Amino acid sequence: MNALKSFFSKENIYDIIASVLVLMLPLSKALPNLLLIPLGVVFLFRLKRNDYSYIKSKTILLYFASIAVLTLFSFLKGTFIDDIAYFGRMYIVLLFFLFFTQVKKVKYIELAFLLGVIIAVGISIINIFVEYQSNPEFVLANNATVNEVLLLERPYFGIVLALGTFIALKYTETRKSNLEGYILAVVFTAFAVYISARLGILMCLLLIVIYTIRLSKRNKNTTLGIGIGLTLLIALAFGLSNNLQKRMFIDNDFERTKKMVVDTEPRFVIWPCIFEKMAHPTIIAFGHKNKQEIEDELVKCYDKTIDYNESKRVYYLKAKFNTHNQFLDFAMLGGYLPAILLLLAFLVSFFSRKISFELKVILTLFFMFFIVENVLQRQLGAFLFGIFVALYITLKQTKKPIV
Repeated sequence: MNALKSFFSKENIYDIIASVLVLMLPLSKALPNLLLIPLGVVFLFRLKRNDYSYIKSKTILLYFASIAVLTLFSFLKGTFIDDIAYFGRMYIVLLFFLFFTQVKKVKYIELAFLLGVIIAVGISIINIFVEYQSNPEFVLANNATVNEVLLLERPYFGIVLALGTFIALKYTETRKSNLEGYILAVVFTAFAVYISARLGILMCLLLIVIYTIRLSKRNKNTTLGIGIGLTLLIALAFGLSNNLQKRMFIDNDFERTKKMVVDTEPRFVIWPCIFEKMAHPTIIAFGHKNKQEIEDELVKCYDKTIDYNESKRVYYLKAKFNTHNQFLDFAMLGGYLPAILLLLAFLVSFFSRKISFELKVILTLFFMFFIVENVLQRQLGAFLFGIFVALYITLKQTKKPIV
């Protein structure tokens, strides 16, 4: 009873609300927004006791500078209201930086997120099973139907699974019995393979390699054995999963595989169009007028360049694909300066000796995600970025070796 009272004490209430918010991230779009209200109220009551020193970190300041430049240019162009929803998601990252640097019990947040990921995986497995029962021809490699059965869109499920794997492996460093951490890492990685979340698989494999090397300092034989076992497991999954082979465009013939990748991967069309549109000096300096103009210009480019396949051209014109790269998105909207500032927010942190190993890992994951997706264009992407950077920016660098 005393332990329960201690858990729900006045000192812990802020961390508990933050934990419930994080728990709901993989499960609901609306509830995390609603939970911001009580979290904000408690934050205001603790206003004088809060520690704001972390807000001065270079990572946060450079991110702030990048969106400040975007905002200034948008006001100068008279189009800020046009893109208010987009700017709102970028600003909410700053709000999460502010709120989650005040969390004292990071462990609460980590455990809550792990629970949320486990529930999301469980619900998705049930949905997949039900779909297979009603539709035996259902294929997970099909983008058109997979997002209907998964609790999250596949790319975002991938990053959620990778973050869950990171937390699970992180706990193997501090616990005497680390079997639970390895089991969760295997489950999350296996599910990423099963749903063919390509970037999520790559992130999970990278984390396994990093922590296998890092943990080998403590127990070389056991850790290397687990690492090799996990790698073989994933390799086997690659070989047996038809869904994954389709998503990875894997074919026995290399040239055929290469052609398949170029023909079916949207970024091979999108990114050349972006660089074509970025060639004008005015666009390099200040970007396009607003998000709508960017979309219109890209659609025109798709219409012009895809002249070899009518069905593909119609598909691209209907889909109106965005830039699929957060840095290029900043460049298209505000010129090269905000994009460079955003890039520096990552690079400065990577090469800093003062930043914790955990934050460097988190920034590596999000850097990979920013390269292939407009992360800040989605609520979940903005929430995850703001929360996880804030959580681990408060950790101090340790004497443990950096991988």
